[in-house]
Amino acid sequence: MLDQKLINKINSIYDLDGEVEFLSVVEKGFLSENYILKNNKQKFFLKKYRAFGLDRLKETHAVKKFFYKHKIPVIMPINTKAKKTFFLWKSNYYGLFPFVNGRQIDVDKLNKKEMESCAELLAKIHLVSKSKCPKLVKGRSFGWDKKNSLKKSRYILNLIKNKKVQSVFDKKVAKYLVQKIEFIKKNKIEYEDLKLKNDHLIHGDFHEDNIFFDKKGDIMNVSPRVLELVRAMWFLCFYDRYDGSAFKRAQIFLSQYSSIYPIDKDELRRGIAAWHLNQLHSMWVVDEIYLKNNKRVEILMNSYINFLNYQSRNLEKFSKRILNCF
Repeated sequence: MLDQKLINKINSIYDLDGEVEFLSVVEKGFLSENYILKNNKQKFFLKKYRAFGLDRLKETHAVKKFFYKHKIPVIMPINTKAKKTFFLWKSNYYGLFPFVNGRQIDVDKLNKKEMESCAELLAKIHLVSKSKCPKLVKGRSFGWDKKNSLKKSRYILNLIKNKKVQSVFDKKVAKYLVQKIEFIKKNKIEYEDLKLKNDHLIHGDFHEDNIFFDKKGDIMNVSPRVLELVRAMWFLCFYDRYDGSAFKRAQIFLSQYSSIYPIDKDELRRGIAAWHLNQLHSMWVVDEIYLKNNKRVEILMNSYINFLNYQSRNLEKFSKRILNCF
């Protein structure tokens, strides 16, 4: 349920042709807290922004506007009466958006045409900033901290081992962390060794839950485009399976993307390596579960275990197969 005082504030600062009321909580999203509101004429999407700071939020909304002007289908926030695109309430920032009744499709049910549409949209997002990345967003470091990853892995592993009673899930995660520590210790590659440039505006979270077919959402970062391309390919084509059908989907996705915005195979190879190593060192899922008590992300654990088991042992084979996809 949403605080009635927050709803009153929304009604006071927006002109929505009728007062709104709380309708429901948005269930999807592992780190987000969003709501659906309604009045007697329409529904609205209320987004509570994570605490990444006012400057970052201003950047995000500036980039939304940039892409909107370049005809990328972005869902734009509704302006307040004071012409602001977001507002502050009890130390948190919120934005109000039109509610989109677009069609979302489960990743396993995406057909060839829909997969091509995803690739086409991502290529167009990247092409907009191809010639000169606009100075709307500050470059942000990408990479991994081997020392910190090992420290956190060992810390959470000890938390699990010291539990009086370990669940089946705990034992599975403990095994995963032992493997993770082993592979992290073996890695000698630094992000800088891969020579990827922060030279494109990217979406930042491009996967099926953030795609409405014929409607589209949040863009918020500057990065090497290949990292987003590989990340999107993983979500849309692989995720927790590496069979023939997954590679066939990857071929459709990469071929369509490259037909619009060609990518060099060497750049793609380096992008695959960078994405793999970033995932290898990432601790966010176990961090959320064991340090922040966020049980919503437990459902992701199997995918991260499968990723570690497959790619850490088959990265070269995986990379070669992907490079032969187009």
